Amino acid sequence: MKKRKGKGRTQRKNRKKGKMMEITNTDERAVNADRISELPEHILHHILCLLRWPADLARTSILSKKWKVIWESFTSFDFDQRHFQCVNAADKWDHLQPLPVEKQSSIFKQAFESLGFVELPLIHKFILFVENTLGTRLYQLPSIQKFRLHVVFSVHLLAPFMNHWISVATDKNVNELDIHAKMDGKFYALPELVFASRTITSLKLYGCEVGDSTSIKLQNLRELSMKAMRINENIVHNFVQACPLIEDMRLINCYGLKFLHVSSLPKLNKFEVHERSSLRSVKLEAPNLETFWFQGKKSSRCKLILAGCGNLKNLTLKHSHMADKSFHELISHFPLLEKLFLLECRTLHRITILSDKLKTLSLVRCHKLKEANIDAPNLLSFEYTGAELPFSSMNASRLQEVKLHLKSQKQKSVQKFIEGFDGKGCEYI
Repeated sequence: MKKRKGKGRTQRKNRKKGKMMEITNTDERAVNADRISELPEHILHHILCLLRWPADLARTSILSKKWKVIWESFTSFDFDQRHFQCVNAADKWDHLQPLPVEKQSSIFKQAFESLGFVELPLIHKFILFVENTLGTRLYQLPSIQKFRLHVVFSVHLLAPFMNHWISVATDKNVNELDIHAKMDGKFYALPELVFASRTITSLKLYGCEVGDSTSIKLQNLRELSMKAMRINENIVHNFVQACPLIEDMRLINCYGLKFLHVSSLPKLNKFEVHERSSLRSVKLEAPNLETFWFQGKKSSRCKLILAGCGNLKNLTLKHSHMADKSFHELISHFPLLEKLFLLECRTLHRITILSDKLKTLSLVRCHKLKEANIDAPNLLSFEYTGAELPFSSMNASRLQEVKLHLKSQKQKSVQKFIEGFDGKGCEYI
């Protein structure tokens, strides 16, 4: 076959809705076109968010004029000290030099030299990187979308700088603020101005300190996450009363909380509690709550009171001391439940689940479970992990996926159990 002279031309005709459709490649240059750069700006910004290393982010600015503009307009800032923690990190960031004096922040001028960072090169380079980024990019922006600061060592030395950086972010009307401060035995005290921000919609804190007398005025807050923090009932109450728009609330491995009572949050959609200390009770009154996840300690005897959450659809429980009676009383309040995950509920012995809404059911390492009766005609996915099959009866005619992880069980009984689902999508491990 001879090649045609001139521009390559390929035609393909498809029939669509009774009409002929012609697709033509008119130029070989289309093959080599930079299609990524032609994507909408918000998608390119999302691509930048996925780059892990700061140096990789900065390199995108030299790809083309458009990428330089995208880089300059990028309003998400992620400063992670772990990138400066490896053995060769100090050498990797040797190119970093202080900004000209006129562009240096006041905190840099006052504190940097006096802290003796000559003997602490990794901290030195991290501060230079953050200061240089703020000086060359953030100060020129009217507002920013996200500011994330992840500090894992020498927080006590960095605290004055952190206060300044966070203050700059709030002054720039930041929407999402994520502060991770890992300290041994102490907590990083956030600047008070954080809690008076009118623009913060997402606040994620790790290892930070919030006093129970702190004045909170986060009127537009929709997402709140507190991890590895010392909190009490007053702190939770202050957030609930001052932030009526909260939709997603998570308390992960926090200390000091004994009684958790949350109400007056009409928009609350998701609530998650991972217990670290001895929590005695969780009481939620949230009519629009759809997802609840509770993970208790092995020694926990926490009582769950969720009668005011009638629209719950997704329930995950890891509760070592939940008795049969408590379980049945709990799920009786959720007629719309679609997904149920029971993980290491070690005191369940005999349970009955009746639901025409349930679509997903997982029973994982509930080792003392001896009898289970399941009547869920619309169940689509089922998973069980344990020593033996405890199911006395199971009505799940629409089941599409079954996963069994068994330590010891007779092959015949397993085969008989699987045959009840016509073998569709069954996996036996």
